[in-house]
Amino acid sequence: MHLDTDPRVAALAATQDGLVTASQARRLGYSRSRIANLIRAHRWRSLAPGVYLVDAYLFGDPLPARTWWRAAMLFNGTQS
Repeated sequence: MHLDTDPRVAALAATQDGLVTASQARRLGYSRSRIANLIRAHRWRSLAPGVYLVDAYLFGDPLPARTWWRAAMLFNGTQS
């Protein structure tokens, strides 16, 4: 993860294939506008509604299938 990424977000994302959900981010103090700004700045990438790839610019394309599967699981409410 990038050096200026919140360490709490980075730690959580590291356990979820680089992903966090909107509700997880909000529990860590992120507002909807802060999340939107991160997406506009291409720091985060939305992979499903409310599921974000943290430090998205560090990942190549195409993303691994595992990342997409995890995004689908998180979107559906499955944490692991």
